[in-house]
Amino acid sequence: MSEPYPLFEARGTPRELGRQHGEQARARIQAFLNYLAHSLRLSREAIRSRALRFLPLFERYCPQLVEEVRGLAEGADVSFSDALAVQIRGELGQVNGEGCTTFVVSARGTAGGQVLIGQNSDVKPELEDLAYVLRLEPEGKPALLTCPIKRLMLEQRTVTAILDLLRRVPVCSSGNYVLCDGEGRIADVELTPEGPVLMEADGEGFLAHTNHFLCGPHACPASDAASVADSFPRLSRMRQLLAGRFGRLTVDDLKRFLADHDGRPTSICRHPHDGPDHASVSARGRTVASLIAEPAEGRLHVTRGNPCEAPYTTYRLRER
Repeated sequence: MSEPYPLFEARGTPRELGRQHGEQARARIQAFLNYLAHSLRLSREAIRSRALRFLPLFERYCPQLVEEVRGLAEGADVSFSDALAVQIRGELGQVNGEGCTTFVVSARGTAGGQVLIGQNSDVKPELEDLAYVLRLEPEGKPALLTCPIKRLMLEQRTVTAILDLLRRVPVCSSGNYVLCDGEGRIADVELTPEGPVLMEADGEGFLAHTNHFLCGPHACPASDAASVADSFPRLSRMRQLLAGRFGRLTVDDLKRFLADHDGRPTSICRHPHDGPDHASVSARGRTVASLIAEPAEGRLHVTRGNPCEAPYTTYRLRER
């Protein structure tokens, strides 16, 4: 059984955050750069060149993170352009290599009366050895506990503030974000280069999402046909599981749901299979991390590998 994902911690100014982070994650960052070059079929020089094309956007929308990336480069002993490439990842080759099953449950749906949120992350197995959990305490901003990083979103305090951010900052590829905040609001945002589309729970009290569009502007037969086929039954299964325990849901329930094998191997708990690759997730892809967050308690439960096999390790937003 694999060891849990390591926890790296940093605090201070943006430069200090980056430097401390880079020193602890140095081997993983350097290995990930090699993985990017291999998986995108690009030279390291091409990766650096493409990464620098994004720099004007970083300088315009998140200049403080540019300073943090400079610190990351110093700590990890890589060039600034390499450290920037690590933030951009698959965008350098305009590819999408991740599948997932995500959920968020409102306070009235849980036994403890608190919002619960999480997902399974399904990627190529090589990435398991490169991942880690990161706790950051930036000066003057909220502490962050994340695996992986969506920094500007995590620095916002409300769903409304996240929506304002997503309307201001352009993106070059589509993604989905399941959200909650300290006010008890839950939401799902499908984000494309055209901007965000918000979906809320309405009367159901929970939201789930997989790897196909659900919102009106983008959900259509052509989009559905291009989506990975198992996305649809995974969504139905997760919704069924959540609805069946709604009002009594616990973290242990969610652990069972994320280990569910209905439709195996392309189930919520995903395993490799002999079928063809898909743009969303390789046939070799599997669940390399299962995550459940208790935001009100500042706790994040994470498996290293499939949740049917690996135990959850609990990471805390604040030191005890």
